[in-house]
Amino acid sequence: WGIYPAQEAVSTPLSFTLSNVATQPEGGKPVLQHTMCMLAEGVVEGNTVQRLNFNHLTALFQFDLTNQRESEVVVKSLSVEADSEIFPTELTVATNDGLVYSYAGKKNVLTLNMPQSVIKTGESATGYMNFFPTEGMTGETELTFSLVISTNEDGKGEVEENIVVKKATINALYSKPGALVPTEGYVAGKRYIVNLSIAPTTEDSGYTQDGNNYTIIKSGGLKALPVEVWSSPDATITLDTDINMKEEGNWTPVATLAATLDGNNHSISNLTISSEENSGLGLFVTNNGTIKNLSLNNVTANYGYQLGLFAADNKGNIENCSVNGAVINVSGGDDKRVGILVGVNSGVISDCRVEGRVTVGISSKHTAGGIAGENASGTIKGAFVGSDVVITNSSEGGDLGGIVGWINGGILDGCCSLATIKCTGANAINLGGLIGSAWASNDATIIASHAGAKIESTTAWCTMGGLIGQGGGANTKSLTSCYSTSMMSGKGDWGGITKTNSNFECNTCYFMNCDYA
Repeated sequence: WGIYPAQEAVSTPLSFTLSNVATQPEGGKPVLQHTMCMLAEGVVEGNTVQRLNFNHLTALFQFDLTNQRESEVVVKSLSVEADSEIFPTELTVATNDGLVYSYAGKKNVLTLNMPQSVIKTGESATGYMNFFPTEGMTGETELTFSLVISTNEDGKGEVEENIVVKKATINALYSKPGALVPTEGYVAGKRYIVNLSIAPTTEDSGYTQDGNNYTIIKSGGLKALPVEVWSSPDATITLDTDINMKEEGNWTPVATLAATLDGNNHSISNLTISSEENSGLGLFVTNNGTIKNLSLNNVTANYGYQLGLFAADNKGNIENCSVNGAVINVSGGDDKRVGILVGVNSGVISDCRVEGRVTVGISSKHTAGGIAGENASGTIKGAFVGSDVVITNSSEGGDLGGIVGWINGGILDGCCSLATIKCTGANAINLGGLIGSAWASNDATIIASHAGAKIESTTAWCTMGGLIGQGGGANTKSLTSCYSTSMMSGKGDWGGITKTNSNFECNTCYFMNCDYA
């Protein structure tokens, strides 16, 4: 009999002890006595050993650790934990027509202490630990890998963390092509590599979390925030600073916002949004939650479908928000809704503004407005669109309005637009200082609103109105205490308040200074 590493005395049955707590040699390099243990069996004849066989007693974990955080970490220890006691610490080998293995002292945790294991950002370290494999370790055995690490944070000194870095069955750990797959559990004499990553903290990712409250602290936080947070009605997401998205690449719209997004009077600037897919485009595709106290500055959006910089479809609330500077170009398809804030509004928009140099270019038959492409059944209250906003349609049809392209129901209350509305296409387009078309399927109410727009047409087929380009439809439109100082020029039919007024109830409204030429 022979044993390596050596023992002073050898007797049968042989007993081996392997602690469930090991210490990694400094430097982390595997050497034979810290790798795997084996039993040598042979017949001694004189000075030689005949029929020598080696029997492996242990298997080896090789832990490859990668630091994905933005600062270096010190790994103090690594643990492997099972739900039951499957890791023996004692092995007895007896001879009875062959070798007979007996295990005792089982534990449910193996721990590897790793002194001086400093891992810099983006770098890796390796840890090694041998163990007795037993029949209790099947392919379906679930293992949890955790680390005790420390970091040095400004103002906090050394901070120690206990983090779970992976949890999986033995089979799932080795699912990559080419990996050694222990389908029946672990086998003595084999080395099993486990890849573990120290993931970025939420602060590294750009946000912090306190229960259901999430705070965006830098630009990467917007993209890093999990989808389930955006879609949770219980979540509140707050900006802690102005966010510059210039280096973050193209923004992929979040499908649904059900949470509350509070800009906290901060801005998101230099946002680029573009897509070729036929779904809505904006910060969000659909808003079912609340967006408030947020400004979008210097936004670029290119698309061929429904678009609104805050949401393509607003079914929730947008409060005290603004757009300051934007370039929007929409082409392809027909009969889509394009708004600077939202594409379609069936929720509530209150006290929102569009200012600065904003250009909207429409080269297909779409409906576009300074706030919303279409107001379906929602409310827009206290909205303002400034004089540096230009909305142009160069196609062969559509509706353009300073506040709403098409009001198909709902309420406009206390709104004002000074935008420039242009038709440069070759076919019928409805242009209005407030509303392009009020050909509504539902009752619509416009109250205490003003248009001081510049309305320009290069085709005789355009219909222009100081407040509303085209009325009509079977349902009632109520226009109360509104006035127009819009300036109209070019070709086409026009009216100081509206060109067509079927089913209108117009009360105490007036126009002045149309200066049509």
